[in-house]
Amino acid sequence: MKTHAKETLYKQQRIGVFVDVQNMYYSARNIYNSKVDFKAILKQAIRGRSLIRAIAYVIKADVK
Repeated sequence: MKTHAKETLYKQQRIGVFVDVQNMYYSARNIYNSKVDFKAILKQAIRGRSLIRAIAYVIKADVK
């Protein structure tokens, strides 16, 4: 992921990362025939800043 010219990252910034796991999982699988590297996503999102919270949202689907 490239950093935009106007995007400024400050080491003192505090960030939260919220991930819709199923959306990313199925998009990666169906569109790109690939898997999601959530660790790499988190690392890229943080980029040296202070992580306050990381939450991954998942729903339990009834399988019949």
